[in-house]
Amino acid sequence: MTTPTPEHIRKVWKILQEREQARMTISAPRSHRAPEQIFYSVMNSLRNKKHNRYSNILAYDRTAVVVHDDGYLNANVVCDSKGGWWVAAQAPPPESQHSFFYAIYSQSASKQPSLLQAIPHIQVEKKGKRRSAIIVQLTGWEENGRPKADPYLPETSTSPIIFKPPKSSHLPRLALRRESVESSKELSTDISLLSLRPISPISSSSISNDKVGETNGRSISTSTDKLGAKNGLSTLTSNDKEGEQTGISTSSSTFGMGEEIRSPTTTSTTGKKVEEILIWHYQFHGWPDHGIPSGQGVKSLVKLIQTVREKRLQLGGDECEVWVHCSAGVGRTGTFIVLSSLFSPSSSSAPSKPVFSPLGPLPSDIREDVVAFTVDSMREWRGMLVQQPAQLGVIYDIYHSISSS
Repeated sequence: MTTPTPEHIRKVWKILQEREQARMTISAPRSHRAPEQIFYSVMNSLRNKKHNRYSNILAYDRTAVVVHDDGYLNANVVCDSKGGWWVAAQAPPPESQHSFFYAIYSQSASKQPSLLQAIPHIQVEKKGKRRSAIIVQLTGWEENGRPKADPYLPETSTSPIIFKPPKSSHLPRLALRRESVESSKELSTDISLLSLRPISPISSSSISNDKVGETNGRSISTSTDKLGAKNGLSTLTSNDKEGEQTGISTSSSTFGMGEEIRSPTTTSTTGKKVEEILIWHYQFHGWPDHGIPSGQGVKSLVKLIQTVREKRLQLGGDECEVWVHCSAGVGRTGTFIVLSSLFSPSSSSAPSKPVFSPLGPLPSDIREDVVAFTVDSMREWRGMLVQQPAQLGVIYDIYHSISSS
């Protein structure tokens, strides 16, 4: 592969941005909507402004992950031309965290109509088979003193977080437990194994008296109530009857590198079978705020992409959902997904069907540029993926370096 010159990268960026501006112009709300306006519609995001972390980062309706009971997520499925796919999402704010994890639990992304049209061979995992998912987090909770994502990970294995649905929802609460955690210096990443399961629906009376349920939709189950008293969160003590009713404590077995897991189904004290899924969570620390990875950070990023791909294959390939988020879910997220696609072989089942674009193909002079093509085609699924010219430059640098070696 010929080394791309700075002039070529600037030219590609200019063309990509002109096409992205055209998408944004077409997506603007109008009383009469032409087919291309429906294609790029963001009406649902506009109706749920308070749930968007950034006012200018909106999710296309056509590819949005839809949650039961009209729950809203700023998240889209994103496909490449090889048969690969991911979910690109904003870091879920507190009021969306239940929807975020319920979408993962219910495999909502795998059932997305546009995804199934593009990649017909995808199948939702069958009952009886352990279901798993992957989350890749590319931002810290805070960076340079500024909040970038609202924490959603349990602090310890004995303190699961309970996510509560909106008051009007009939969905169950969800319990997220951290089974294990390890730090990889090579990947510059903290790797957590999480378990997620539904617990008994909360009564309307308890919701109305629970300030946490009204404000951020989660509580923390812990062995002491001091944490809750300090942070204003509701807590469940180790002797709390609610903890007994939810049946969070279950028999476990150990496998691999000390990772502890439970059987795919467990029995609550009510006698009902409850399915539990496992989530591998990768939090990458090698991406500086307002910057791009360099040096060891680039090596760690490439290794993380390889590690996530290998883990996905172990967990079922395309049937295992991979959710990627930074803060807004477009810049770092787009960079990670584009690189993941560039270094992935074509699907063994079938390539995805090419996505029709109302904008037409790229100009002929860059149409054969695989980086430009990948970024542009993925932006048909979620707007603004790869947000900065420096991020595009990193993609070119890494792709050229790996391809040459």
